Amino acid sequence: MVSVENQFPKDLFDAMRLFIADHPQWDQYRLMQAAVAGFLFQQGCNDRAVSRLYLDSLFRGEVRRDPTAALRAGGPR
Repeated sequence: MVSVENQFPKDLFDAMRLFIADHPQWDQYRLMQAAVAGFLFQQGCNDRAVSRLYLDSLFRGEVRRDPTAALRAGGPR
């Protein structure tokens, strides 16, 4: 289990806040999910769900909160 609670440096927090304000389709959860998936992908993580989240955030601009939802709904694999 991973539980995350962190205090960001003020400059990073302000940049995140401004980004979210300028991009209403993003929220703090989507931003953090994209950032963590991007970091893990770039560090060589081979998990397909992580890769999908990373690539979705780059190309489609959609990051699903539940990466298995499409599979359970019979969507694309």
